[in-house]
Amino acid sequence: MKRKNGWLLCFTLIMSLSFWNGHAKAENETGQIPVLQSVQLSDMTGELKPAKYGLEKSVEFPDVYNLHSMFTDKTGKLIVLNYTTAQNELVFRSVDRETGETKWRTSLGSANSLRQTIEAVQENNEIIATSENKSTIFLHTINAQTGKITRSLSQPKPSGWTFMSWDYFMLKNNILLVSYSAGNQTTLRYLDSNGKLIKTKKINGTLQQASKDEIYATVSATRKGIVIKILDTKYKVKKEYYYEEESFWNLYFLDNGSFVVETDIKIKGEATFRLRKYNADGQFEWGHMSDAFIPYHVIKNQVFATNLKHTKSLLLEHGKAKSVLFQPDSDYIYYIPSGLLNFSRSGGIAFADSDTFRWIANLSFSPDSEVTAIWIQHKEAAIFDRDLSTLHIIRLDHS
Repeated sequence: MKRKNGWLLCFTLIMSLSFWNGHAKAENETGQIPVLQSVQLSDMTGELKPAKYGLEKSVEFPDVYNLHSMFTDKTGKLIVLNYTTAQNELVFRSVDRETGETKWRTSLGSANSLRQTIEAVQENNEIIATSENKSTIFLHTINAQTGKITRSLSQPKPSGWTFMSWDYFMLKNNILLVSYSAGNQTTLRYLDSNGKLIKTKKINGTLQQASKDEIYATVSATRKGIVIKILDTKYKVKKEYYYEEESFWNLYFLDNGSFVVETDIKIKGEATFRLRKYNADGQFEWGHMSDAFIPYHVIKNQVFATNLKHTKSLLLEHGKAKSVLFQPDSDYIYYIPSGLLNFSRSGGIAFADSDTFRWIANLSFSPDSEVTAIWIQHKEAAIFDRDLSTLHIIRLDHS
């Protein structure tokens, strides 16, 4: 990944702390971050209002060369940085939100590259990290509290050009399911919390989704379209759906056993995306269509549709927009599994809560600045300056 240039901090003082823990930096006299031009915080109604902020902590991490992502653990007390060093070492580092001290640093070595960007920890407070080299795919689970690697698994890549799918799902009782699909067949491997292989199973089709209660969804291509099968805990087919002249994109299980299917179909040469909602018994409930590209997303039990042309997100209910969030000039809307919507734009980012579908805060940066920012909790945000490899933690309050 290309490393982006960020903004320059006017005044810094590196204190004599260890390299491994990061370097605490003294704030400027005003306690402000020069690149951060303005902040907004929502009021009780969810409307964004002008606010002020205080700089809680600034910590420099000299070994961060390319930051891949930043997120918190389930408690919100630890901020996890996932990055690559100049020596191509793939690192996960946990930072205490209050003190800025490093709690743990876990290295996955320098032989492999990151396969998938990590946006959040799992419900059991584990990080699932996938990496790869030319011949092999790797998966590691990391305890977000301790940094301990709890499971490790590898999968050789197929030789030659062959369609393959490699995925993972966290089931009940801290069981990890890892699936490998090739040639219209899927191998399932189940691992306990210590990484011990419990069982393996082969099923037909490509596994696309598995619920916590071990309900499975497979997809197979036909000459006329696709077929989706819903399997029970014993891998028996419960329901079967045929979609003619459509292509598969996503399937999501909701906590109540219902599920949604996202496909697309060509209409007058243009791709139109379709969403179908089914109840827990597999009966069709409602549908929705969009001319946006891969517009549908699910967080917990909420279904959303993105319309970047009009820079807005729609909360769908019974096939219609129940509520709409609009943020001008948004380049992309990220749907974070932990329960956040991040409206990213050049020079800023706005955060919204997926449960209430209301705004939380809005940060505006100076033009051409390049930073990564996340919402933590308790009116706090973390901002990482990529150029100076510095993490800033701020607290917002109404003016």
